[in-house]
Amino acid sequence: MNIHQPSARGMSLVELVLVMAIFSVVVLAVMSLYIPTVKSTTIQTRVTDVQSNLRLAADRMTQDLLMAGFLVANDPIINESATELTIRSRAVVEGVGRVASAANGSTSVTLTLSNADMVDYFPVNSLIRVFNAVNMIELAAYDEANATDAQDHVYTVTAVSGSTITVNHAGVLDGISNAEFVEAIVARVLDDQQPPTQTIRYRVVGGSLERTVNATSQQFLARGVNSITFAYGHSATSGRVNKVDFTLVGQTQAYQGDVKTRQVRSSVTLRNVF
Repeated sequence: MNIHQPSARGMSLVELVLVMAIFSVVVLAVMSLYIPTVKSTTIQTRVTDVQSNLRLAADRMTQDLLMAGFLVANDPIINESATELTIRSRAVVEGVGRVASAANGSTSVTLTLSNADMVDYFPVNSLIRVFNAVNMIELAAYDEANATDAQDHVYTVTAVSGSTITVNHAGVLDGISNAEFVEAIVARVLDDQQPPTQTIRYRVVGGSLERTVNATSQQFLARGVNSITFAYGHSATSGRVNKVDFTLVGQTQAYQGDVKTRQVRSSVTLRNVF
């Protein structure tokens, strides 16, 4: 009786080499498609990040520029550098109102605002400053008790009724006639430590766009920024800067030696300069 034994013969060396060669070709073909795709995706993601950061920074700068000169008697642009910008504006929390009429007493003044909706900005115990609508200088009398100019003063709202707010001025506004309050601007502020005028400086430091408020509070709005450049337009009547063009240039981190550069340009007409 013959019993068939299964063959114990394995793959030959030639067959093994041939299989490995075919497998290598397949792997190389797949990798030749995969690696460029990964590189392209990574670079595109970094480009998108840089461009998004630049646009967010440009939006923040545009908001600040639109507020430049608000309730400020001086030029809203402190310098006209091509690589650095400093803006001057008033520090306002969230609302302003215009005075239609006033009744000034020895320790308080009742201000009737031109629009009743404006009163919502000034709840009881909120803090305000009062400005002359023409020259944007704070409305205050000479402080005889302290023999000083009473400007740079914060007042407290003590009562609200209809379209009026009552402000406790502790005698500081003595001598200001009711007529002088008409058309004055009332602006709510954060606290009595907040500077009446704030400065905001923009510049590129160490590859980041830096925003500095009142020379002390620093924020980094965008990283990967190579440069920022400014150009200025001027009012034909006042000679002040009334338009600012800026260009932000940023670049991605290098990926396999590949670096992409992007830029965002904007032109802002200052609405508080005439």
